[in-house]
Amino acid sequence: MEKANLALKKLTRFCDVTDRTITSFTCVLLFLMFLLAVIAIFFRYVVGSALVWSADILVPAFVWMSLLGISVGARSSSHVIIDSFIKILTERNRKQIAVATQLIIACFSIFLVIVGFKVALAARDSRWGVLMLPSAYIYIAFPISFLLIFLYTVDDIFKRIHSLGK
Repeated sequence: MEKANLALKKLTRFCDVTDRTITSFTCVLLFLMFLLAVIAIFFRYVVGSALVWSADILVPAFVWMSLLGISVGARSSSHVIIDSFIKILTERNRKQIAVATQLIIACFSIFLVIVGFKVALAARDSRWGVLMLPSAYIYIAFPISFLLIFLYTVDDIFKRIHSLGK
């Protein structure tokens, strides 16, 4: 039991650090995207010469920011839940439903990790945009994001199961 508690604490610590890092990274990425978009607009409408490569940076950055943002939302349990149904249940039943919901999310996340890696591998030889960036750089965001969601969900499941015993 002590080893299980230690493993849970390590997983929670890892998830907390990862979540803070990703939150900071996505904030910086959003700011840089904003700056690049403003610069691109300036060049297009004021200078009269568009930056043809700006979309090659902005689109993948938006994909990464969105998907990593989803994992941050999953960590804080900011997903859709039918509140009116949950409110009529007892506290124990709410916890059981929460664990079942998290198990479904974990299974679906693993499915998306597997499919995402297959798609990223299939796209590894294709190039995207003017800069000819490998498409896999964009597609690999899906399995990475859903792997994080899986880890966050597993951490949450263990915490909820541990609280059921109390």
